[in-house]
Parts: sequence; structure tokens; C-alpha cells
Amino acid sequence: MTVTKADSLTDKRVNEISGTSVSGLEKTLLSESDLKFKVFTEQSPNMIFINQGGKIVYVNPRCEEIMGYTREEFLSPSFDFMTLIAPESFDLIRNNFELHMSGHEILPYEYVLVNQRGEKIDAIITSKLIDFEGERAILGIVTEITDRKQAEKRLRESEERYRKLISEMCNGFVLNEIIFDEKGVPVDCRFLEVNPAFEKITGLNADDTVGKTIGDFFPGTESFWVNQCGEIAISGKPIQFRNSSKLFGRYFEVVAYSPQKDQVATVFTDITERVQIENALRESETNFRAITENAHDGILIAVQSSDYVYANLRASEITGYSPPELLTMSYKDLVHRSELKRVGRIFKDRFDGKPVQACYETLIVKKDNSNIPIEVTGSTTFWKGRPAVMIAIRDITLRKRFEEALGKINSELECRVEVRTTELMDIAEKLEDKQRELVRHKLDLEKANKELVQTNTALSVLARNIDKKRDEVEKKIAQTISAQILPLVNEIKNDKLPEKCRVKLDVLVAYLIDLTPEATKGHDIIISLSAMELRVAMMIKNGFSSDEIARLLHISPHTVKTHRRSIRKKLGIRNSNINLSSYLRLKLGKASSGT
Repeated sequence: MTVTKADSLTDKRVNEISGTSVSGLEKTLLSESDLKFKVFTEQSPNMIFINQGGKIVYVNPRCEEIMGYTREEFLSPSFDFMTLIAPESFDLIRNNFELHMSGHEILPYEYVLVNQRGEKIDAIITSKLIDFEGERAILGIVTEITDRKQAEKRLRESEERYRKLISEMCNGFVLNEIIFDEKGVPVDCRFLEVNPAFEKITGLNADDTVGKTIGDFFPGTESFWVNQCGEIAISGKPIQFRNSSKLFGRYFEVVAYSPQKDQVATVFTDITERVQIENALRESETNFRAITENAHDGILIAVQSSDYVYANLRASEITGYSPPELLTMSYKDLVHRSELKRVGRIFKDRFDGKPVQACYETLIVKKDNSNIPIEVTGSTTFWKGRPAVMIAIRDITLRKRFEEALGKINSELECRVEVRTTELMDIAEKLEDKQRELVRHKLDLEKANKELVQTNTALSVLARNIDKKRDEVEKKIAQTISAQILPLVNEIKNDKLPEKCRVKLDVLVAYLIDLTPEATKGHDIIISLSAMELRVAMMIKNGFSSDEIARLLHISPHTVKTHRRSIRKKLGIRNSNINLSSYLRLKLGKASSGT
């Protein structure tokens, strides 16, 4: 017979184990990889568990902290791991569990847990199929993301408020991406977002517009918009201007700014009506009055002395003063003192024919002493043959609030995006670290598994040797009982002995025969009865009455009857018609005879 190197190692291992105590054996089997795994999991900030056959066989302290269950509760055979899963994640967990157990790899995914207090916990699980103590199991690493989910929810709510504000505003809104050529010159604008007011003003449908460029709709036209938006995207400075769109045949007042690189957000108002009013004023005072009295903007006309000579009803509504009262006032009586110097200079320069800003914002004081922001559009004209300035004023309180809210929302969004990006990068880095750790741990487990296979082989050889030795000892005991002890006991029974001693010998024979491997008859009776019950049973089998048994065993007849009831109950004799003596002779006849 050829002895291989592996056989020699196995025999050596068997010899080492054979001379090792139980405690020593446990220390031998505790590999370095097991210690590393324990240190890693016990100190991990994540929940780590091992699920084997639908039962949890390991959890780290983090599982106890987050979920509220003790380690003993987790590892209890009656513990159902599905109690940890929120109802909305039941199907997901069951499907992935079945896929895992059939050998498939599962990518990390999100699901919802429920702790012992009934609180829901958002989490990401990374799982791996492993061999645990010789059987297939699932190793899971769970990262709690409840805070991140709540932050995302708040971000969505903030975005929803922003969307609602955009969609419900009366001004047109459009977000464009600026397209540059290879020289960095803006050549087109792509529509990224528009609101319902944009659709109403332009007649363009959002579904047909978003994703396309101005060039797609109007090739070779609207270069003014492209140039202006490109300038804002490059400089990053907001701008306010008027534009006459030949394509739409409308005049627009535009406020544009760059929320981020290469993007321009535009809020525009159709001021065609205002421009038409201004043109009509130049053409005819009669037509002018008909239009201005129905205008949405306040209209004021001032002569060179700065006194107002005309005011429409809308100007009265904006300022709080009646038209007759306004005709006794000048801009100095309306403009806030902090704005007087700037507005006075514009007023003077306009009369002097110098270039001035056509549209500007300022602050006025109403009759009730409240301050409101207004937008002013001015132009030179004539009033009854005298040089004058026609001013259109618009209450922009709501627009200012919108711009302030929009700026705040943009700041919050930028901050949240930055925070979220940082969190996602941290999570990705941690996941990569965990993945590398899992790969290292897998290698350690494979090494440990190989060592365990070798150990199991050695233990199998040892177990076979122990079984063989046990069989030899049992056979020798049976031979000694049958060949030497039982014949000697039978010789003693043949001597004239008191009945009490013969009963004891019957009990002794029953015990001896029960020790032999081939003994089956009466074995259940012998092991189920107490020593005194067995003595009573032997005397009943041999035909002794209750009084005789009481006298020989020095107990009362009542005690004998109690033993009879107990024997019947333990032997399962529920039928009172069955004779106990006949039943015992049938069951114990050979078992107590010794022959």
C-alpha cells in the first residue's frame, strides 16, 4: 500500500487531535481569519449579519443598537428575520433571498427595515453568498441611509416649491443652455425648461420645445437673444433689457441671469401693450388718453419743472393718491429720499437730451407712507407744445419677492447639491473600502475552509476508530454477561432463597440483559420505570398479590396500588381490562429469565 504525503499529514493531524483536550481542540480550530472577521464586524459602523437557511446565525453589535433586539433574540431558532422587513420591501427581500440561495450574485440595493419599536429605517444592503460551517449562507452588510433619505425628501419638497412657483407665475420663464462654437462664441441656445406662461406668450408647446434649440425653430433668426444670453453666461452678471421680437411681433421686457455655468434663466414679460401705449402717445393725445386710462401700468407726464401734468387711474392705484392730488405733486414728492439724487439726475439728463437708462427701478413712498418698489420706463415727448417726459410705472413688489425667493431657492439647491454630492462620494468611497475588505475576507475564509476540510478528515478517521473500539467493548460486555454473570445468577436463583431475594435477582437479571446490544424485549419497560416500580413490576409478573408485595418490600398496600397505577400509566396501559401480570409476563418473560 502506497502512503501519500496527504495521508501522512492526515495521520499526524489525527494523532495531534487524539491527544488534545476539548478546550485545546477548540483553540486549534479557531483560525486567524475568524479572529480578523470578529474584530472587523464587532467594530464596524454598519450592521453585519449571516443568514443561513432563513435563520440568523450571526449579528454584530451594530445590529443590536439600531434594530433594538438582543443577540440572543436574533439567534433564537424561533426568530423570523422577515419581522425586520417593512411590508413594502417583503417581495424584494424574498425574491433576492431566493436568487441568492440559488447561487446568483445580487448587486447592492435599497430597502426598508423596521426596528423593535416599529420605526422604519431606510438602508442599503450589500450581500454575498458564503460557506458558513460547511453550509451555504448569506453574509450581509447593511448601511443605514435614513438621514440621507430625509435630506432627499426635503430637497424634493424644496424643488417642488420651486417648480410650483415657476409654473404658477404670470411671467414667462425659460432656462436655456448656451451652445458655443470651437472659438467660444455663442451660436445657439437649447431649451431646458419652460413654464406655462412661456407657452401662452410664445404659442410654443413645452413638449415640442424642451431639448431643442432656437435654431431648430427659427433658423437664421433671433440672433439678439443668442448674443445676449451668451454674454450673460460668459460674464455671470444679470441683465435687464427690452427686446422687440420680429418673429412674434411682440415687445418683451427681460430679466436674465446665469444660475450655473453655460446656463441662462430668463424671466420675461410681454410689454407690447406698454410699448403700444408709448407709440400711441406720440401719435395722438386723444388716442393716448383712451389707451392709458385702461392700461395696466401707471402713466405720469411731467414737464421740465418736474410737476406732473397728467396721471392715469392706474398711477393713482399704485401711489394711493387721487389723480387731482398727483397733478399738484412732482417726482420729488413720490420718490424715496434715498433715491432722489439718482432719479433727479435721470430726469434732468433726459430733458437735456443726454443718453439715459430707458428702464430702471426705484422706490416710492405711497400716501399711507408704505414703501413699494416700482419699475420706471421713461421717454421724452411733448405736452401741449411743451417738452415733457412720459413715465410708465409698474408695481414690482411681487416680482421682487419672486426674485428673492428664486435666489434663495437657487442658493439652497446649490448647497444641497454640494452636500449630497459630498455624501455620495463618501458613501462610494466607503463601499469601495468594504468591497476590498470583503475580497480579503473571502480569501481568508477560503484558507480557513481548506484547513477545516483537513481537520474534518482527521476527525472522521478518529471517529471511525472510536466507533470500532466501542463496538468491541460492547461485544465483550455482552459476552461476559451471557457467558459468566447470567449462569452464576441462575445458579443462585436455584438455591433456596427468600422470595424477596429472588425478586431482587429478577431485577438484576433484567438490568444485565438490557446492557447487551441484542436486548430489545422489555427494554422500554426497564428504562421507563423507577427502581422500586421495576421491583413491584417483577413481583406482579411472578404472580404476587398486592398484600404479598407490601409485606415483602415492607411498604403499605396503598403504596403498592399507587405503584400499580404508575406502572400502567408509564407503560401506556389505558384499558383497565388488561391484566397487568399477563402483560408483564408477555413483555418481560425472556428479559428477566436470564436464559
